[in-house]
Amino acid sequence: MAYPDLKNVQPVLENVASECGVSIWGVEWTTEDGRVILRVYVEHENGVNMETLTSVTRKLNLQLDETDPVPCTYTLEVSSPGLERRLFTLEQCSRYVGSVVKVKCTPETPQSRKRFKGRLAAVEEECLVLEDGADTARLPFSQVATAHLVYE
Repeated sequence: MAYPDLKNVQPVLENVASECGVSIWGVEWTTEDGRVILRVYVEHENGVNMETLTSVTRKLNLQLDETDPVPCTYTLEVSSPGLERRLFTLEQCSRYVGSVVKVKCTPETPQSRKRFKGRLAAVEEECLVLEDGADTARLPFSQVATAHLVYE
């Protein structure tokens, strides 16, 4: 399924996040049990609680209904990125150098192996450098489908 373009939704998300005093960690479209889901992860330097998540959800629902930037039926989910947070950008990855991560590569990746788990040794030249014992993998971020922290 082709998901709607996030650039149509992003201005609404950023506006509401700013109003609520949180920042957008990441946004993704997904499908579960045949439902299309717009999942929005928000964070705050002091963490987010249920009251904050409820407030952001209500305001986002109102704004998205009013501006109607999504041409399909979907379910909105707002949550904290959590301990095993998905890393959406190279900048986010850079914040977690030294941490253990799981990486799933895109199907187009020329490597035969598509899944990796190891310590994020560096982020350099648009690549994630993972170390797993004596093995080192350099993964171009353009070929990373998903990257998640591993809670230790």
